Amino acid sequence: MFPKNVRKIDDIEPLNLMIWPGKHVAIIDWVDDSINGGKRQIDVCQSSSGGPLCHEDVYLSEAGRGWKGYTQFHITGNPKLPVAGFCYVLSWPSLHYQQPYRPASYSVFPAAGD
Repeated sequence: MFPKNVRKIDDIEPLNLMIWPGKHVAIIDWVDDSINGGKRQIDVCQSSSGGPLCHEDVYLSEAGRGWKGYTQFHITGNPKLPVAGFCYVLSWPSLHYQQPYRPASYSVFPAAGD
């Protein structure tokens, strides 16, 4: 579940969910730290009828408020994404690529001889 509505381009992060209501979903894989002219460079991963796709170096920008106050975002890039129109972005703050580092003493596997 992605409970948090992302309202500003500054708050876009990896693993945010992009939703085109009733059409499509995708996930943001990478986010450039800088914002140029209101656009933020991202990589997007998604599935389509042709299989998994990754669109690198596409641009996301705010496009006003939409349904129930959610921020609409517009995405542009080359090659063109398979879904047109505005999307919403949601966040799951505790979702991360990997678990935080745990010392060997916390291993789920017992040490030899235990």
